[in-house]
Amino acid sequence: MVTLGFGRGQKYLSLRWSYVEWLPPPGRRMWAVEPPQVSPAAVDPLGAELIQQGIASLKVLIVDDSVSMRMIVKRTLRQAGFEGLSFTEAGDGAEALEQIRKSAPELVLSDWNMPKMSGLELLKALRAENLPVKFGFVTTEGSADMRALAKQNGAQFLIAKPFTPESFERALRPVIG
Repeated sequence: MVTLGFGRGQKYLSLRWSYVEWLPPPGRRMWAVEPPQVSPAAVDPLGAELIQQGIASLKVLIVDDSVSMRMIVKRTLRQAGFEGLSFTEAGDGAEALEQIRKSAPELVLSDWNMPKMSGLELLKALRAENLPVKFGFVTTEGSADMRALAKQNGAQFLIAKPFTPESFERALRPVIG
């Protein structure tokens, strides 16, 4: 963040995620000042909204046998405006089930097809054990039959690959607020 002050009445310019070169009007002196105390909403309205909704501290488990796909999912969540999430990862359903039993994430984003235990088998195991976790699929399996099967077994959503930040926004907002 950049904060600049000019003369009496101090006008402030606060910037985030960009660079701007700004010079004072002719005849005015420029000097650095302490930034004013501002609320998070004034600096980052979306971040403040997420904090108020409890999303900023949301624990998310990403389950996929591809390390690169787990990284892509995290990046896409950030691009969709879901900042400040806490991520853990698992390479298959069996590993995810153990992590869920230990750390109880609020949201699981799982691939459908994985070795050892598929995403659907993971979902069925979670529901059989009455583990109250929100669950959604991020998978290439986007047919109407697969969507129906996912919903029938308790998934809140299914995001089909290839996906966009907008598709994450549409699927996750109703689930996590």
